[in-house]
Amino acid sequence: MITAILAVTLFSCSNNEDVENTSAKALYENVVTIMYNADNKLPAFAQTETDGVYIAVAEKVNVAVKFAEKVINKKLDGLTTDVNLNEYGTLKVINKIYDSEKEPDSEGVYIQLIVNVKDYIPYTLLIIDKERANNDNGYTGTGIVIDVAELLD
Repeated sequence: MITAILAVTLFSCSNNEDVENTSAKALYENVVTIMYNADNKLPAFAQTETDGVYIAVAEKVNVAVKFAEKVINKKLDGLTTDVNLNEYGTLKVINKIYDSEKEPDSEGVYIQLIVNVKDYIPYTLLIIDKERANNDNGYTGTGIVIDVAELLD
């Protein structure tokens, strides 16, 4: 009887780990698909003047929030949402605003995503309000900036 209980317990733990690893791998693949160029494995966004910092433009707060939620495949939970991808890496989402009606912070930033995943370069993505963006956050108004609304389709 004890052997059967131990076997069931070990089997259950093993299955939970497999589910976690499968979920982590699926989320990792989602992140890589959205956040990196398939051709060169580089970030899919415009690079700023600061090493490791990239930007995307969102016309509204709710677009920035929806994009971040699409990346992590869940609702944002407060100011900071940490996502552990097990052996595939980590993500951190910092919500610079608290609801969809508020203005971005003083630098025009809605959301900050810190991406550190296996086999790709780590970077920080700032999702900014184009109207309020300024050179302090690395956006000079030149170059190609991806509008995250385009990525939500």
